Amino acid sequence: MSDYLKFLPLALVASATIASGAVDNFRLQAHAQELINLEESMDENEDIIGEIQRLLIKRKGEVELDLELVKREQQDQGEDLEEILLLLRSLDNTLR
Repeated sequence: MSDYLKFLPLALVASATIASGAVDNFRLQAHAQELINLEESMDENEDIIGEIQRLLIKRKGEVELDLELVKREQQDQGEDLEEILLLLRSLDNTLR
């Protein structure tokens, strides 16, 4: 029995070390899973950011096209108004 008692402190230290290692291993696994979740979240966010950028580029092109169309319409209306003004002036000159 005394032989067993000699190894009791060593057994207690070994048990505590193993328990501490098991707890640390559990914590490491939890941190690893958290990192994996964060990486997945970052990948999803990068995909969303890429889609937003594509939509913004598309929308910018649409806005630029709309602006060009408005400019052309204004130019056409201006030319039409000049023609009407010329016709009115010629009509006014013939009526005098």
